[in-house]
Amino acid sequence: SATNILINVVCPALGVLISNMMFLSPWSLVMTARKNRHLGNVNPIPFAIMFVNNLGFVVYGSLLSNYYIFFSSVFGVLLSLFYTITCLTIMAKEAVEDEFSELYLQVEGVVLGGIGFWAIIGIVQTSLFHSFSDRQQQARLMVGYICCFFNICYYAAPLSTMAEIIATKDSSSLYLPNILVNCLNATLWLCYGAFGVHNIVVWGPSFIGLSLSLLQVALVFRYHKGHWFEAVSGWITHRTIQMKTRVENEDDDGQSTL
Repeated sequence: SATNILINVVCPALGVLISNMMFLSPWSLVMTARKNRHLGNVNPIPFAIMFVNNLGFVVYGSLLSNYYIFFSSVFGVLLSLFYTITCLTIMAKEAVEDEFSELYLQVEGVVLGGIGFWAIIGIVQTSLFHSFSDRQQQARLMVGYICCFFNICYYAAPLSTMAEIIATKDSSSLYLPNILVNCLNATLWLCYGAFGVHNIVVWGPSFIGLSLSLLQVALVFRYHKGHWFEAVSGWITHRTIQMKTRVENEDDDGQSTL
């Protein structure tokens, strides 16, 4: 039926597309840092966390033989690993007398710890459920609930930022387009998980992510400086200025080559 196709094909397919677009969003920022050999305002810790989180969902998608879950995460693993390695390389070159910064050690610890963690989970679930008749199902549940926990932690990351926004009554640090994309992505996976595959590992974190994203939207309108419509028009103005600057730079480059 049309509803079945919408829930089981369209929603997860769009979810895969949007998820990978979100993974690509830091690309220009990381490449700029790579070109300048300086991190600037780039924070590499989210890249390391993204790597560990997506690595788990690649394993989970493989256990379920679910191509949507797998392909919504595998490119996230590759891209986040690339972002992390790039940042670590830059920080290593900035190290003074082989004394690495605390940030470097934290990022390195998250990546190595994440790989080690999932390796241990693999051998533990193999040994623990070896005698079970439904050992594959038990392995799916174990990996799934761990992925669910990590994903909830990932979605809960903005809570500290939201608390600061409420305290300062200033939501200028929130970028409305990104939040709206997060809302759409969470809604797609929520529909697929709840009504398609009936899997709490999919819809549970998505429900929490959607709730937190909607709360951020409310904070944008509640604590945005100035009239409420600036919350909508502000990001349009921001993008217009970016596009105008890019066009002017391209024109200057074209004139300089004449």
